[in-house]
Amino acid sequence: MPKKNKKNSKATKLLFLATQIEPFLNLSSTAQFVKDLVSEVNVTQEYEIRVIMPKFGLINERTSSIHEVQRLSGINITVGNEEISLVVKVGSLKPSKIQVYFLDNECLFERKGFFHDEKGNFYTDNHNRITFINKSVLSVLTYLRWNPQIIHAIGWPWALLPMYAKNSYKSSV
Repeated sequence: MPKKNKKNSKATKLLFLATQIEPFLNLSSTAQFVKDLVSEVNVTQEYEIRVIMPKFGLINERTSSIHEVQRLSGINITVGNEEISLVVKVGSLKPSKIQVYFLDNECLFERKGFFHDEKGNFYTDNHNRITFINKSVLSVLTYLRWNPQIIHAIGWPWALLPMYAKNSYKSSV
């Protein structure tokens, strides 16, 4: 089995996209499932793994040891006719030290709800939030110069990614 390290070019690059993962955000059994899945795949040491998720306002940066990645922040993402600034933050899953990148924009993700308010009503700008996180994934991967061979998306919020990826990379497909 190939050993997992940054210099091992034989390790398959695997990106997980999730909306929640334990310990950062735990709103349902999905959070523990994602952590267990990522951790179990990591045990094989056949993959170089990273995780990307939205930085919802429910996530406590201080207790989760999350900090901003300056070189990745400040990218503008086009959503409709608007340019929205992306802030990228990073934390790591213990004890595996798998990097978890958080996609953030104060206007879109500062509220203390997931996709709905305390009364259960969906936010009226969810379509913009979903567009933003899907387009942001491609920008972050470009700036990281990290091209995963496998992208495993967990949940409906990532449904637009295949379309954006196809349009972004159509000249190389």
